Amino acid sequence: MVLNGDVEYKELENFKMEASRLPEVKLLRERLFERGQITFEVGSSVSPSILADKLRASKLSSSYVFSTSGSQVTVKKK
Repeated sequence: MVLNGDVEYKELENFKMEASRLPEVKLLRERLFERGQITFEVGSSVSPSILADKLRASKLSSSYVFSTSGSQVTVKKK
């Protein structure tokens, strides 16, 4: 999963906490930090498109836009 946008530390911690609350997310670990982008390793019991749908239905949808491309979920800060 890739999180795009300038995200402050508190926002990042909130994102990780809310995403980890989903029962479909078994593992969520930061792998790469770049300017304007954070890449996560995600262990999930569902496909990327279903995971994106679950994220859209969560509290995170008020602050982020979710999309999928192949095996990757892309998250963009609103």
